[in-house]
Amino acid sequence: MEKLNLIKLTYNSDSTEGRGHSITIGYVRNDLVAQIIVDDPRFARFCVMGYHKPGSQNYQKRPETVMIYDSAGEFWDDHNPQAEARRRALAKLTPEDIKALGIK
Repeated sequence: MEKLNLIKLTYNSDSTEGRGHSITIGYVRNDLVAQIIVDDPRFARFCVMGYHKPGSQNYQKRPETVMIYDSAGEFWDDHNPQAEARRRALAKLTPEDIKALGIK
């Protein structure tokens, strides 16, 4: 299993009012590259009503973790009820709590 921490680039399906859902354009490996892309004037075609202002399109980039599984067994090992319960419990803790408890 490989865990990739990427930046997802998106646009809105409703380019007139921006009330649609987000559609993924692609992924980059770091935030600096994502910022360069969304600040580029050519990115206006992905903006609602074509409105583009460098530095204001940060909502069109989001961190996302992508899991790559090499087998069905690996997928199901990671998606068993105990593993999912552990993920939900850890999501409720701050990084300081996790460190204090010696977890992970």
